[in-house]
Amino acid sequence: MKNFTLFTIALFFINTSFSQISFVEDTSNSFAPVSLGDVAFTDYDLDGDQDLLITGSSTGNTPVAILYQNDGNGNFTEVTGTPFQGIYNSSIAFADFDNDGDDELITSGLNANGFKPTRFFANNNGNFIEVPGTSFISVDKGDISVADVNNDGNLDSLLSGEDDSASNLSATKLYDNNGSEISVPFSVVSNAIKFSSTAFADIDNDGNQDVILSGFNTVNGSQILLYTNDGTGSFSQVSTIPFLAVTNGDIQFFDMDNDGDQDVLIAGDNAIGRIARLYSNNGSGVFSEVTGAPFIGVGGTSSLTIFDADNDTDLDVLMSGLTQGGSYLTRLYINDGTGGFTGLTTLPFENVRFASLSNADVNGDGKTDVIVTGFNGTAKVSKLYLNTSTLSTQDYAISKVSLYPNPTKESFTIETNQNIEIVNVFDLQGKLVKTYKDHFTKNYKIHDLLTGVYFVELKSGNSVITKKLIKN
Repeated sequence: MKNFTLFTIALFFINTSFSQISFVEDTSNSFAPVSLGDVAFTDYDLDGDQDLLITGSSTGNTPVAILYQNDGNGNFTEVTGTPFQGIYNSSIAFADFDNDGDDELITSGLNANGFKPTRFFANNNGNFIEVPGTSFISVDKGDISVADVNNDGNLDSLLSGEDDSASNLSATKLYDNNGSEISVPFSVVSNAIKFSSTAFADIDNDGNQDVILSGFNTVNGSQILLYTNDGTGSFSQVSTIPFLAVTNGDIQFFDMDNDGDQDVLIAGDNAIGRIARLYSNNGSGVFSEVTGAPFIGVGGTSSLTIFDADNDTDLDVLMSGLTQGGSYLTRLYINDGTGGFTGLTTLPFENVRFASLSNADVNGDGKTDVIVTGFNGTAKVSKLYLNTSTLSTQDYAISKVSLYPNPTKESFTIETNQNIEIVNVFDLQGKLVKTYKDHFTKNYKIHDLLTGVYFVELKSGNSVITKKLIKN
């Protein structure tokens, strides 16, 4: 029940190296304890900090969907009067579906009345309003993934899970976004799945969003499917893949070895047991298993979240779930930059199954924090862990940075008191779309980019700062 949010890059993020990795539980905030849920950070009110939505089965098995507003310092307050309905076996997806600069929301799951409504909420200046009459399938025990599959500048949605029929059939649908609403679905796969995990990525570097799906098909049993996209939203199944199918798991694409292509980590329940397998991409969409990876297999509704825990410019992995031996586990694996990982066993993360994880810099200190939800064997938990890793003596910050105008249509300007060596612009899928070099104070043209949200990365020496840019 992986969540999806497009704003996972922390704003004003200073990239340095850490001399010691440490996290501490934040006891100043109290969140609804949940399992069998989904959690996601997003800046729903566009005030520059990361807010939080928590869904799942809470105390007394009551389904909840609670939005928490962040004051910018990591202090969260429950937002009352939202139109959200409590759900568990849930999936949620924040994304800017109407290209207005803020995040809308799709939710799916099982409510207190035993129904499985999938609901779409528009965001009106930080106020969510349910949009009636959407054609989404009603599912739980599934996943929601988002990408622009037909390159029209609008984000489309892939929903999967167990439907609301008497037979509890598996269901999968891809929905086209016409720019203002989610319209009639079009087919992406011949075999629908539940207990599912899905993920989009450009696996063959052709500029199009491909997709992987794994779960349980009512007729064919457990299966995993990889499809390439021709750029119009027409998908072709890849016939030969090395992946093991999982249910009750999670799938995450990320560039594990900094070679510019999307590798994939797959965790969950398989016929041979609970697994966590890492696969390397050769750049053309051909994958091979990375042997000797230290990941402990987890299922039982496992969760993955990918982020740079130690600010060394490579991506690390936090993983939760039920191990093959029956123990509950939450473990951080640190990447050496080449795709070699080391598991850290002394961090204070709660060991859980029925898990959901998410990450964001909640207090604006330039370090990525994490939330862990799930069942620890005794109780349901929702715990925020602050990244308190100490900076090395190589710490160097870019200060006094201004990026304006924002939003903008034609160009933006950067002013800073430091010499910026490289300016990179990334789209929401992490694709590099612009690079500028050797500028101090400069106007950067972006008139040829599609409307939407981008991330501007500024590099100076060993430091990196990232800011969000809205292109009108």
